[in-house]
Parts: sequence; C-alpha cells; structure tokens
Amino acid sequence: MAGHFTSTSEAIDFRWVGAVFALFLVMGLMVYASPRPGGSVAVIASPFAKNLTAAAVVVRAEGMFEDSALRGQIIIAQSDNPRFISALYASGALFVFNPRLLAGCRPLKD
Repeated sequence: MAGHFTSTSEAIDFRWVGAVFALFLVMGLMVYASPRPGGSVAVIASPFAKNLTAAAVVVRAEGMFEDSALRGQIIIAQSDNPRFISALYASGALFVFNPRLLAGCRPLKD
C-alpha cells in the first residue's frame, strides 16, 4: 500500500515535534522578555548576595526608579546610559528583563 506508514521507523516521532515546538516557544519568550536599551527595565537582585536588594542594584547602576512590583522584589527603572543593562548586572542583578512581562501581575504605565 503506497502512501501508508507500515513500519515504526517511518512514523513521526512526536517527541521531536514537541521538543522543536518547545524550543521555538522558549526562543520567542526570550525575544519578548529581552530589555530594550534606553527603555524601562525590570530588575531582580540576586538572592545569594547579602543585603542586596533590587533597589540597591538600581542605585549602584545609577538608574532612575519608575515603579516596583511584588512588594519591592522587582524594581522597574530606566537610565539614559547606553550601558545601563550591563551596569545592572555588574551591580548584582540576577535578571534584567522587559517589564511587559509583569503585565499579568499588575497594570503598568507605558
């Protein structure tokens, strides 16, 4: 019977289909979450550093506060410095991302 799958070696392995789909989903999320230089960013401080908060990271990186989320665990900030994102990581930020991801947590102003 031509056109029909007759053996398991010819069948589609749905694990690979799922893995490729998951890979593209993660890549899309990374693009969506990546911060824009010159725009607002959300900052989470490293929980492994003693006495370091997200607010302290923003101050060290010479940023300006805009808002906060999750009781100050996440700070939304901005700076005119083109190397602001690098400065945040150098100051102890664990994760810097686009604040659009916080839209589900609370409404944010653009």
